Amino acid sequence: ATWSSVVYRILGWFFMNGAQQVYDSEIGNIKEADVANTVQSSDQTIQNFTGAAFVQYSIINYYGSGGDVVLFTNLSGDVAATIAALELELTDNGTLLTNSGVGDAGDNNPNIYNVSNNYLHIGPSQGTHVYRARVKMSASSINARNRKLILMEQ
Repeated sequence: ATWSSVVYRILGWFFMNGAQQVYDSEIGNIKEADVANTVQSSDQTIQNFTGAAFVQYSIINYYGSGGDVVLFTNLSGDVAATIAALELELTDNGTLLTNSGVGDAGDNNPNIYNVSNNYLHIGPSQGTHVYRARVKMSASSINARNRKLILMEQ
């Protein structure tokens, strides 16, 4: 954009908390030429998930220019008992993204689970988006050791 004789380039949008600190996993960029903008939320602290309701495990606040985005999510951890099913899904501003769900049908033995999903979100509106990755379990719980959500603007 140009104001007076000075030319400015917008580098991106940054989300801040109440203490005026920039969140490192909550940034929106504006695509420039062929450079893909990528935002990642990752956590390796052990967290237990259990129950038949979806629970959020990763979040990215993003300001998009209206172009397509690719979302990649991954959840890995260990299960102490028989697992009936583990499901992941993605939401945008609280709305389930169509066909974004993926699952593991389960196993009869305690195991280490690693479930991933790639999703192309075509034509999100320009503006703020809150992308969430959620998990639900059936008949067991998982000690998640790695949770990741990556967004890449196309």
